Amino acid sequence: MLMFLALAAATPCTSESDPGRLLDANRTAVAASGTPGGTLTSRYAYRSSGLEGETTTTIDLSTGRFANDQRTGIVNGSDGFDGREAWLRDLSGFVKPQAGGDRHELAVNDAYRNANLWWRSDRGGATIQSIGCGAIRVVPKGGKPFEAWFDPTTHLLLKIREMRSFANMVEISYSDYRRRAALLLPTRIDTIHGDDPASRETLTLQDASISPARPAAAFAMPQGNPADWQLPAAGRVTLPFRLLNNHIIVDVKIDGQGPFPLSSIPAAIISSPLRRWQR
Repeated sequence: MLMFLALAAATPCTSESDPGRLLDANRTAVAASGTPGGTLTSRYAYRSSGLEGETTTTIDLSTGRFANDQRTGIVNGSDGFDGREAWLRDLSGFVKPQAGGDRHELAVNDAYRNANLWWRSDRGGATIQSIGCGAIRVVPKGGKPFEAWFDPTTHLLLKIREMRSFANMVEISYSDYRRRAALLLPTRIDTIHGDDPASRETLTLQDASISPARPAAAFAMPQGNPADWQLPAAGRVTLPFRLLNNHIIVDVKIDGQGPFPLSSIPAAIISSPLRRWQR
């Protein structure tokens, strides 16, 4: 057994270790006819924690600006990044900027990967280094570190690992690549939070298309349109609440009935807040 381990450790790496050549090979594999511009719109089937629905992602292929729209029964919402500001629209229709914690940095990372800025000669201004056989560590300008693994044979992206707030390690896996809209795209994307298999979110590509580039305003934070509540024009309102799994829980009445016990709230709503999914 010890001899086997020694031989395994001595086996040379067959993957490209130079980050520049690795990323150039990835560009050739994904976009053989050249890096496309315009707007990529992808529609995915979504499944996680007992919820099923649809997610539509719109990406500017030159800058990485994006907007996502998720519809999974009663849990609907959207989020995006216009290149300067990240934003979120929750299931009530309330819209707010996402500037706290590492949310802006994560949006920068998403935009960097969306536009494949690492294909450029200057690697999009990022700091990139090899961390082993077919893997690199990337720090985009204005973003935060993440790691990327590539298949040694096909040179396609296999996995992203990224540490987010509250020591939440997120792993995004890409598989079943197919030629769509002049690009070789993963038709399955699996996201796991905190190394917990029960948190798995799966996106299955339904269709994708490339259209002419849209103005930056198309990705800007929309106007809020809360559908089920409003604040008074003047004064202040105080609401008692409970904090559960980083979710604010407020007792409410519907048509004069209630409040409803916490046990009546579907577990999927408590455990799966709206998140972003990118290539």
